[in-house]
Amino acid sequence: MNTAMLEKLVRFQHPEKVLGHLGGLDDTRVAALFGLEKDAYLRIRRDHEDQVRQTAAELLDDPAFAERVDGLPFTPGQRVVAVGESTTDDLLSWFEVLRHLLALRRPADEIVLVNTAVSGQTSTQALAGSPGVVFQRPDWVLCMLGANDVRRFGGPEGPILVSPAETGRNL
Repeated sequence: MNTAMLEKLVRFQHPEKVLGHLGGLDDTRVAALFGLEKDAYLRIRRDHEDQVRQTAAELLDDPAFAERVDGLPFTPGQRVVAVGESTTDDLLSWFEVLRHLLALRRPADEIVLVNTAVSGQTSTQALAGSPGVVFQRPDWVLCMLGANDVRRFGGPEGPILVSPAETGRNL
């Protein structure tokens, strides 16, 4: 597998979130699942982390934007949990940018951000996993779901994964 594909897999696939039944996956085991040595895996993760931190820093260069970050309703010590699919699970996602915005702009607040999103997840799957969110003891739950509900089985004419009515009930 080429480097670009491995970097994309590491960016969007987080087996430690969905394979917890294996007794916990440390970095060495996760790296092995990707066919990587631990150092190579951590380098890819670090590169993504650096990129999202840089994005947050650039956003904060705009005083009006920085003021909006100051005005976010999170208070010191609160726990913010994200639920969603790949647009949230992505190591370069909006939620990861938020994590760095708060870390750079409001470090003394020590707001904890937990990303429970899973790439490819439907709203039905997220709802089934909602007890796990409760165990996180969130003060806030941020949710971005529904995009995968409209995926189709068997091509463009196949049935969708989750009916519009079920999506509506789920959300």
